[in-house]
Amino acid sequence: MSKVAVIRVRGRAGVNRRIEDTMRLLKIYNKYHCVIIDYNKTSSGMLKKIKDYVTWGEIDKTTLTRLLSERGRLPGNKKLNDAYVKEKIKDRRCSRSKTFF
Repeated sequence: MSKVAVIRVRGRAGVNRRIEDTMRLLKIYNKYHCVIIDYNKTSSGMLKKIKDYVTWGEIDKTTLTRLLSERGRLPGNKKLNDAYVKEKIKDRRCSRSKTFF
């Protein structure tokens, strides 16, 4: 199963309620917000539903590591350290649909 980065590229004005609910389920709240999810049958259907408001693509481990190192934050707006990033990428529990931002 591959990881997919999903980025919201359109704002909230004039968005259908069902589409907004789908984006809320994926935890994509604001414009230019990025989440990392697993690509499966369920997420594929959700992405097709919101295709006009987001962009997505497969992400490899080096890009994921760089993204988390530079932009990832812990609760309290604390920056991630390299050891935490490496641990989370190796950890199998984070393979479920989970946001890092």
